[in-house]
Amino acid sequence: MESHKVYKGEKAASYDENAQFEKGNRILHKYLLEDILTFLDYTPKTFIDLGCGTSFFSSSFFDLFPNIKGVLIDGSDEMLAQATEKLSPRDIQVEYVHSSFQDLVLKDVVDPIDVIFSCLAIHHIDEAQKEILYNKIFNQLTDRGVFILFDLFALKDPSEQKLLAHIAYRDIQRKLKKYLGIEQEGIELEELSLGNIKRNDTREKKREGDQESYLDDIVGTLKKIGFKHVILVNQENRFISIVAFKKN
Repeated sequence: MESHKVYKGEKAASYDENAQFEKGNRILHKYLLEDILTFLDYTPKTFIDLGCGTSFFSSSFFDLFPNIKGVLIDGSDEMLAQATEKLSPRDIQVEYVHSSFQDLVLKDVVDPIDVIFSCLAIHHIDEAQKEILYNKIFNQLTDRGVFILFDLFALKDPSEQKLLAHIAYRDIQRKLKKYLGIEQEGIELEELSLGNIKRNDTREKKREGDQESYLDDIVGTLKKIGFKHVILVNQENRFISIVAFKKN
């Protein structure tokens, strides 16, 4: 199932609340994005957020660069509605585009772009579609442009993959216990057992049609397409952050 068909109704409405438990260290990821953006030796005039969700990360672009023009793209109309509601009070240049990645024709909706960003979205499509999308991204960027990818990834060795999953489940468990105020020893709930967290995670990944790429394959594909520098800047259990510079 395509992810935009999943993020409807209650699931879309509760996305940000659930993300604080399920999507790694969101605050750290936001700081990381801002660190990358402030590293650039120019002030970007335009950006795209592919799979923008509720605009959690998009807001950082407007915070850092008040005059930037943003194009927020998502396949879920309900997620776009939340993004619109959050950003509407701000005096910013923003366009919202409702489109799946498979149907997206970037050159028809935007001019050449300085920064293209995507967080936890591209892993929903298959390898052939990813390569097509990465080519679209490369071709849409200005020569000084940069592609920033935060996403899930997989390891080829099953035992190594199990370790990353275990660390991720423990992280979810700790956050939930802290949220519920039951961090002390001796209080155990079946809902918060690692086994139950694993079952829920497996079910959701299947429901959303997750198709994580191998890390080496992501880097190799981006280099093959033509990105001059492809840098892994962070790994947090199953989450990676990659910066790909087109020319510089």
